[in-house]
Amino acid sequence: MITRPNDGLILGAACFAIGHIFYLLTFTYRIGNLCIPLLFMIILISFIILYVTFALLLIVHPIASTIMIIYSFLLSMCVLFSGSLYICGGPYDQQRQFNNLLRFLGFLLFYLSDSALIIHHVGIAVPVAEKLILSTYFIAQYLILCGSSLSSSSSLSLSSSSLSPSHCYRSYHLHQKADK
Repeated sequence: MITRPNDGLILGAACFAIGHIFYLLTFTYRIGNLCIPLLFMIILISFIILYVTFALLLIVHPIASTIMIIYSFLLSMCVLFSGSLYICGGPYDQQRQFNNLLRFLGFLLFYLSDSALIIHHVGIAVPVAEKLILSTYFIAQYLILCGSSLSSSSSLSLSSSSLSPSHCYRSYHLHQKADK
């Protein structure tokens, strides 16, 4: 089932993998320490999912399965890094900041969505699969976007350039024009 050319799963996984690399670039520089308990949980859960879904498929469809495994690894890294940033903080972030919580919850839901997708795709019954997959996917994207937006706005508001007189002057005039 995994190599059905008409459903775009492999192409989608490759494209989403590229997207996750860009997601990782937006926040990994802010991570201080990895959360080791979270690392072990992700390894265990990923191993179970990969074992259930790819054990036999890897032999029969090595290229398609390898693409899916690489994608799963990247998504697992997103969960681990966003969770570590939320739980442990980093050089630029304190522990348990709201924006990092939103990002972490988003990646957890993304992980749940894609896990349900691949489990369902290989033929294991998932109750209300389509609704579960799409609802968790859309909520995940929204939470990741909100977490990233809050991170960007908070880091911009604290930067020295935003406190410069010219920036304050421009902001004042923009607000004056908006009020008219």
